[in-house]
Amino acid sequence: MPETNLFTNEFQKNKEQSISDIRSFLRKAKDMQVVKSTTRIITTPPVLKEENRIELEYVLKKLLEIILTIPDRIFGGDLEQMGRFLGYQPKEIRKILDGTIRFEDKVLSRGDLYQTPDGWKLLELNLGSNVGGMTMAWLNRLMQETPFYNELIKSNDLKYFDPLIFWVNTIRGMLQINSNSLTLAMVESEKVLSSYSHTLQLMAKELQDHTGIQSFVCSQRDLEEGTDGLYFNGRKIDVVYRLFDLGDVEAAPEEYWHIFEALRAKRVQMPMGLEYKILGNKILFAMMSDPQYEPYFSNEELYIIHRYIPWTRLFEEKLISFALHNQRSLVIKPADGYGGIGVLCGWEHREEDWRNTLYSLLKRKEKYIIQEKVTPSTSEVYCSTPEGEIISQEVQLLWGAYLFDKRFAGGILRAKPIGGGSVINLHNGAAIGPIFIHG
Repeated sequence: MPETNLFTNEFQKNKEQSISDIRSFLRKAKDMQVVKSTTRIITTPPVLKEENRIELEYVLKKLLEIILTIPDRIFGGDLEQMGRFLGYQPKEIRKILDGTIRFEDKVLSRGDLYQTPDGWKLLELNLGSNVGGMTMAWLNRLMQETPFYNELIKSNDLKYFDPLIFWVNTIRGMLQINSNSLTLAMVESEKVLSSYSHTLQLMAKELQDHTGIQSFVCSQRDLEEGTDGLYFNGRKIDVVYRLFDLGDVEAAPEEYWHIFEALRAKRVQMPMGLEYKILGNKILFAMMSDPQYEPYFSNEELYIIHRYIPWTRLFEEKLISFALHNQRSLVIKPADGYGGIGVLCGWEHREEDWRNTLYSLLKRKEKYIIQEKVTPSTSEVYCSTPEGEIISQEVQLLWGAYLFDKRFAGGILRAKPIGGGSVINLHNGAAIGPIFIHG
């Protein structure tokens, strides 16, 4: 479990002396646009014990190994069959499998976990180039430049794992030719690019500064097809770093065909392509949790699965009665969802609404999983408000732990006050903060 909150304790002892430092840190974070002006920041984040960090690294590594091998173990390597089982439509499967398929253990991943009285519980494991939040590394960096934080970091020998540096090194290791001569385009959907442009520019600069790879941020519409590949502003692109998703391609396939044509012709690299969509599907959690699939896993793997993954099942008609009788202890999630969007918490709904929702979900083409409610431990922290105040709150924490190239690569914290909505994400106004390690 986390250490007693060193930052909170010290702030409470010396509020008048510390608050100007913290406000200076907040101004720098907003001025750099590391976070939006309305984003709340956890200014006194809990500190993680080294033994917990080691446990997280081991567990995430083992679960990632299992997930990467499920296509072969259970589906005999037939990704089309697997795609159909996971609920993708034939045209979606064709897009997912369009290109060279390589599931590599160097993949970027982030586990989102609760700490509970019974230990860590992994709610989801995000995989591929869409994994986000790495630029929150700048919060740690700015804290280390701030006297209040710097003194505590040094006096308590706190460590920090910088996700951006790990990301840079992982991407460099994935590329198949001399990275110094490469040009890379970070390609996001035109419809959302403006919202993330500054964050992506920070990432592109980080990659270029540390590797020499010429890195640009653009949309699919900015890439032009040439006779020998893709071009951006007259520069030939060697690598497409994919930030667009399957839904973007399905909504406007004609805007992406030139990317996939270049990929098929091997005129461009795209590490962690759309095939990783399959491995991020939450139905894989249901398969690992369901006793009918136990023969596919070793005893050691089953121990880790049952110890760290909440009870999870594919939501089907046969579970309606169970879901009605256990409404207050169940959550339903879109199997292919992300960021807490579309999550339904049984205890937040009236019985009649819950019943109607369950039956309506069965009629949709999308698949859903049903999962036991997990209640996280709480912590007292200080958070900033959009107005610039610093207030004390008892919060529930969602720990995001990065695993890049099979190594722990830092993390991010998200927090919501007790009594707020049950889903902890930025869309619901969660505060965000960095993670330091002690020990």
